[in-house]
Amino acid sequence: MAKNHDLERLKALTDGVVAVSITLLVLDIHLAPPLGGLSDDQLGAQFLLIWQKYLSYVISFVVVGVFWMSHQRKFSHIVHADSALVWLNFLFLLVVCLVPFVTAVIGENSGRLATTIYASTMLVISFLLWFMWWYARRKNLIDPNLSHAEQRHQSAIGSISMSVFVISIVIAQFDARAALMFLSFLLLPNILWRTPSVGAEKDR
Repeated sequence: MAKNHDLERLKALTDGVVAVSITLLVLDIHLAPPLGGLSDDQLGAQFLLIWQKYLSYVISFVVVGVFWMSHQRKFSHIVHADSALVWLNFLFLLVVCLVPFVTAVIGENSGRLATTIYASTMLVISFLLWFMWWYARRKNLIDPNLSHAEQRHQSAIGSISMSVFVISIVIAQFDARAALMFLSFLLLPNILWRTPSVGAEKDR
């Protein structure tokens, strides 16, 4: 198993990759050239024309933020990491790095296929987060003092997140824009669901 300082390095690497990925999202927001000599009304119209890019940027920023918070919570309870967990985390980061690309896709295309690709990418990220936690529990890599209630809580959060993306994929087949807006439900389990106390008495 990896030593604790190696686990901290893994978490630091994850924070860095997520930070870069979330920063790159803004690079897709740009006005169509030429911009020289435009009146205020014309420039304002240019800003309004790219409203879909703003929407995709905000959605992806929030979703990646939720993923980061979920990863942070799970790894605050993981005290050891074997090579398999490390590679699972690398796979998680590999897909996270695709987020700026799929965000650019839905920023330019609002159709069924683009939205399905976007939601499917997010579903894979959500699944990898859930699977890393499942693997860590199975291999006893988590804090032995962590209550069973909190262990189930972390698993349930991942299951709900995956369900949101699966439903959004289904909705996208009928209304792509509604599917994107449905992703706002991803915030509910992360904001409204109070995390059980780590120091709570363990279930017997």
